[in-house]
Amino acid sequence: GGDGAGAGGRAGGARRGLSAGERAAADGMACRRGGRRLAVYAGRLGNNELLAGYVAALADGCAPGNSAVASGLATRAFGVPASDAAIGACWGFATGLCAAAVRLGLIGHGNAQRVLRGAGPIMREAVERAATSDPRHLRPSAPPLDVTLARHHTAAPHLFAS
Repeated sequence: GGDGAGAGGRAGGARRGLSAGERAAADGMACRRGGRRLAVYAGRLGNNELLAGYVAALADGCAPGNSAVASGLATRAFGVPASDAAIGACWGFATGLCAAAVRLGLIGHGNAQRVLRGAGPIMREAVERAATSDPRHLRPSAPPLDVTLARHHTAAPHLFAS
């Protein structure tokens, strides 16, 4: 009766939560896999002691291979100024969001281009603020995105996968 249905409901909710956690773990694994590839390939293109040390740490299992770390080390190894590398990271993130919106049919290509053009000054300001901020005061701040991602991963239909 009621106890069985309640237990099943709780179990179903726990399972959905576990699935969301599993998906987050899969996303983290994809980030590390991509980061390791980036570090190894960038290391093949140039001779940089810091990047070579990171690749060695990856091979020894002493570093996870986070893509943000690998990207930072690779751009530094190639002499890209930190502010330009940060703008590139912002642009890549914004482009990915716009591409997802286009694939989902939320906006058209022209609107995506307008969004990206309008985001340029905001990206520059964000990079400048980050450069002058005390790293000890930085905190993650994307709760609405985290909630949306969790809901997406527990939803039955998935329109595309990364």
